[in-house]
Amino acid sequence: MANRIELDPSKIPCPEFAGDTSSFVRNALISDANMPDITTDALATQKLREQWQAENTALQALYQAQTQADQALAEQQAQEEEAARRAVAVEREQREAEMIAARKYFTLWHLLPEASQEARERSRDTSETNRFQLVTNDNTNSSNPTLTLIGFHNSRASPNAIPDSKLSWAQVQRAKSAFLQALVPIGNYNPEYVQMFAEFYTNMDMHRELQQTNGDLVMALYHAEMRFAFYEAVKRQKPFDLSVIAEDILEDCRKQIRSRAHTQALNGMSIV
Repeated sequence: MANRIELDPSKIPCPEFAGDTSSFVRNALISDANMPDITTDALATQKLREQWQAENTALQALYQAQTQADQALAEQQAQEEEAARRAVAVEREQREAEMIAARKYFTLWHLLPEASQEARERSRDTSETNRFQLVTNDNTNSSNPTLTLIGFHNSRASPNAIPDSKLSWAQVQRAKSAFLQALVPIGNYNPEYVQMFAEFYTNMDMHRELQQTNGDLVMALYHAEMRFAFYEAVKRQKPFDLSVIAEDILEDCRKQIRSRAHTQALNGMSIV
């Protein structure tokens, strides 16, 4: 910023105007016909001190105004960042709610922090068009009333969303908790379905495949294949028990990963 005062003027000591270094200035004041009252060295010294003090006092006022402006700007930026964070959280929860409540397939990428980061960037461009309302859902049978987020706009699908088949096993692990927690309050799934999904992830976590070479890649692919297949079966009204590990599908996933590893090895690439 131009003309910015970097040092607090109140911390600057007054120069020693009575010293030899200021003798030339003092003599000039004594000789100045426009200052007939300055007739002695002591009066010249006092005049220099008064001038310096007046300038320093003015600088202090400017510095204080600058500091207040800095604080106001910092508070404004903090408020904008908080508003953006809340908008991201609202958009993310609304998006999750829409997909889970509809019991439709969606990639778990939407439940990852990466999705929130991307939404944070987009929210800066859409903050003027997004409108949300918080309503309290007071359940008389519960000691914990919940807040429901209602959006007045349609959530936009992210162009950067990653399909489940491209998610790493670590990403699946990070997203599953949010998915499982949302099944009952948002999706209103039957307890049997919630239990099935919970066992689906538990059985994969405990499967010996994860102890094998590239086992995490195999299991991540298996997760993508089976989760998609389940939602497709639901659309046909022929759901199956997702919690039971389908060893034939798992074997097919092993073959796909081995084939991918072989191809990438020939190309001098590492398998991802």
